[in-house]
Amino acid sequence: MSLRLRLALLLTAALSVALFAFGAGVQFVVDHFARQAMTHDLAEEVQHLIASGDLHELDRQDPELGAAQLARVELFRPGCSITRIANRLRRLANLGEVLPVSEAGLHALQRGQPWVEVATLSEFEGDLHMIYSQPIIENQRWVGIAQIARSMSEHHSLLRALRDFLFFGGGLTALVAFGLTWGVAGRALHPLAHMTRAIQAMGMQRDFNRRPYIEARMPEEIKRLASALDTALAELHSAYQRAERALAAQRVVVADVSHELRTPLTTVRGNLGLLQRSEAISDIERDTILRDAIDEVERMSRLVNDLLALAGIEGNAPRALPLSAIPLAPLIVEVTRKATALTRGHAIFLDGSLRSADLADRPIVIGNADAVRQVLMILLDNAVKFTPEDGHIVVALDIDGDRAHIHVRDTGIGIPPEDQPHIFERFYRAARGKHAPTGYGLGLAIAKSLVEAQGGTIRVASAPGHGSTFTVSLRLAR
Repeated sequence: MSLRLRLALLLTAALSVALFAFGAGVQFVVDHFARQAMTHDLAEEVQHLIASGDLHELDRQDPELGAAQLARVELFRPGCSITRIANRLRRLANLGEVLPVSEAGLHALQRGQPWVEVATLSEFEGDLHMIYSQPIIENQRWVGIAQIARSMSEHHSLLRALRDFLFFGGGLTALVAFGLTWGVAGRALHPLAHMTRAIQAMGMQRDFNRRPYIEARMPEEIKRLASALDTALAELHSAYQRAERALAAQRVVVADVSHELRTPLTTVRGNLGLLQRSEAISDIERDTILRDAIDEVERMSRLVNDLLALAGIEGNAPRALPLSAIPLAPLIVEVTRKATALTRGHAIFLDGSLRSADLADRPIVIGNADAVRQVLMILLDNAVKFTPEDGHIVVALDIDGDRAHIHVRDTGIGIPPEDQPHIFERFYRAARGKHAPTGYGLGLAIAKSLVEAQGGTIRVASAPGHGSTFTVSLRLAR
């Protein structure tokens, strides 16, 4: 069931309930006041009946004389009755119609109180009548009852007519209300229908750059919904673009990895086959073959380690690392020394702050020593790749507030501004053309994951042709 239909039915049902309650209340009030008016009219007629007749003989004990005296009452009409009552509530004589009175009514009349009740009279085709009974008092004695009955058929006809009017009028009002609600709801929900069609078209065409329109005359709630949807679609579009880039990069990397694995495997297999087939081989040749095989195996090992690290950060979830207080300066010096030994033709320098004796055991930061080593090796390896042999790389350390900052500066080719927001994404490789790197776009993504797992941050400042500076910030231990 559509929202438009539900709104129309709900509002129509609410209006119908309200109309039913209103109609029931109107009918109750009309019935109450009509009965009061009828009772008042009957009371006046009874008083007129009593005042118009010669009733002074009703207190005589002779029934025949009393009956003859009652015969002189000339104002009787159908539905009127005067009844003579003896002691112990015994009926002695009656003039006019014989109208009933209940036992409770007799006791009320005996106390001098009028009585009103509704009863069915067989003399009037079994119709319901309102019977008003008034006690007749002579010489301070209760001697009779004056009664007048009026048919309730006219009263009931009035109530039926009122009920029919309220029923058909309420039904017509409900139908009109349903039509108006249907139209108003359709007009109010038109922007939602437009947004629904736009979103369906986006899904079918995979065009997440389209946006729902927002008009000034829209209801405020629809505007807020459209604005929130616009924000969500912008995020979805951005995520979709990132996913497309990641998938494209993964396809390239898978091809590269396949090639990179095939080459060393071919080399290792060829060298091992050569050793197996050649018996007369010199020690120098054997050492060369083994050294080449070891180099290719190490190359494959580094690639596999990077892929395993990538699996650890899949889904952008930070890795869980055991953290402790570690002295940062000695660790930086150690990693820089190892990196210098592995590079060929590149100079890696320590800033003067790291050569100071005062920093031998400080600063103390909260982190993981192995993770910090891996991050520094990634940054230094990255700097070596993009720095010419006549350039230089500097590692520096400073403290600002409750943070220690490690800076890795190089005089390399730099990073274009449009690439800087993406360099920490998996499989992203910024440089192109003659500066295309030999890696797989995993190192900086792994470094970012490791730094964030230690509660730190990593950022880059770079300009094309002026080198890059990567800064890692870690928390100081208290």
